[in-house]
This record gives sequence, structure tokens and C-alpha cells, in this order.
Amino acid sequence: MKVRLAVPVVSGFLLFAMAIVPAFGQVNPASVSGAVAACGARNIIFKVKKDNATPAQAPADKALVFLIQDTEQPLLEVMDKVRMRADGKWMGATQDQTYMSFVLDPGTHHLCTSIQDEGDLRLSHQGEFGLQDGIILHRLNVEAGKTYYFRMTVALTRLQRRIPFLEEVDEDEGRFLVQTTTHATSHPK
Repeated sequence: MKVRLAVPVVSGFLLFAMAIVPAFGQVNPASVSGAVAACGARNIIFKVKKDNATPAQAPADKALVFLIQDTEQPLLEVMDKVRMRADGKWMGATQDQTYMSFVLDPGTHHLCTSIQDEGDLRLSHQGEFGLQDGIILHRLNVEAGKTYYFRMTVALTRLQRRIPFLEEVDEDEGRFLVQTTTHATSHPK
């Protein structure tokens, strides 16, 4: 009798588990297209130049955002360039111990950073953004008069794959990083 009761209970649990597991793996198509829209066109290649400009200040009615590339890879032949977009619009790029800044209006913005690889644009075989693209998305709620700092680092794995990391840092750390790196000016090639 115990065996007969156990079979329906176990099979009922398995049916429930099989029905619920696929729901966790489903991707909302609207969120995927929103992420792609935040990133904008992928085929833009930036030329980055270091200069001695002084850090900008946040305007009273807008916010200032800094992207600081805190990565120095002297063993690599080509230094990684990191591009940033806000709401699908290109803001610029950094390279090897540099920073850039840009202004945003108050409100919610969608930031997208990616590694610029000039040899291949890191397109996935599906034609969409993926982990291999080095894409990082971040939603930022901006307040007027505030300054936001983001540190970008790029780690190199044993298989020579670049893995980007983006973190928002507090004002003290952000100011220190800006003071210890060089301003970058970038233009699409």
C-alpha cells in the first residue's frame, strides 16, 4: 500500500517540477529588445586619445557621469578600448588607465558598456548581444546636480578571453580614480 501511494505522489511532484522549471528559463522578449536598444549599433569603432583636460563639473540642472577604465595590461599587444552608450546613444570610449565623462538629464537611463575589439566586433552567432560580446548593462536613476562614477576593469582569462567588470563606486573612490588616470577624448573612426 505504501508503494501505491508513493508512486502518485512522486509522479505528481515530477509533473509539477517539469511544468515549473521551463518558466524560469524563459526570456521576456521585451527585455531582450530593450537591452539591445540601450546598446545601440555595435559596429562603431572609436579612436581614443589621451589629453590633459581637467575633470568636468556637474551642471546644476543635470548629472555628470564618469567612466574610468582602471585596467592596464602591459603584456597584451593591443589595449582594450571600452565604449559606453546611454539610452542607445554613443557617449565615447576609454583605453588603458583613462576616464571620460558625459552629462545626462535627470531621470532613468540605461547604460551599456562593451569592449571594443577591432579585429572582430565580438558578434555572437545569433546576431544578438551575448556574454561573449563583453556587454554590461546598468540602469541608472539620475538626480540633477549629482556625479556618478563607474569603474571598468577587464580581466584576461587563461584562454585569452577578456571578461569586463563594471561597478559603480562612491564619490571618494571615484575622485581618486579620476585623479590617478588620464582624460580620454574619443571619436568614431
